[in-house]
Amino acid sequence: LYEAFYRINRGVLRAEMIEFIASIESNVQVLSMDDTGSTRARVRDQVVRQYEYTDALEDMKRAAEIISEDIEVAIVKCGAKGVWTKRGDEIVFVEGLKGRNCIDTTGAGDLFASGFLYGLMATGNITVAAKYGTIVGANIVEHIGTKMPSEVWDNIKSEFAKI
Repeated sequence: LYEAFYRINRGVLRAEMIEFIASIESNVQVLSMDDTGSTRARVRDQVVRQYEYTDALEDMKRAAEIISEDIEVAIVKCGAKGVWTKRGDEIVFVEGLKGRNCIDTTGAGDLFASGFLYGLMATGNITVAAKYGTIVGANIVEHIGTKMPSEVWDNIKSEFAKI
């Protein structure tokens, strides 16, 4: 079990370092002084880069594998990147939903769990359960607090129906 916690921590740290580097990269200022003593500052030219999260996600996957040795269903959430779920020999990664406007993450884990448990009980399928959890968790982060507006629940139901 120690290895699972180690891998989760290492995976989170790797992902957070990538996020940190990406966040500061576009805000670096270049100061230059010409031969007259004039100093100019400019924000570095915007460069689009893609960052690799494979190692972080592999750590999380291995953690799910280790944890599942002792319990029936293991779930390792990877934030906005997605979630690993393992039951028996079946291991599934469900990507996070793209294009969400994250305002407040309060309640995201609890609502993920409610969606996951609902999906598991309704279908018995861990892939469907992880998708349900992801949908509910992704919707709450677009609102402040833990109370979801009723019209959002209607949207969630229609998203469930597409699975």
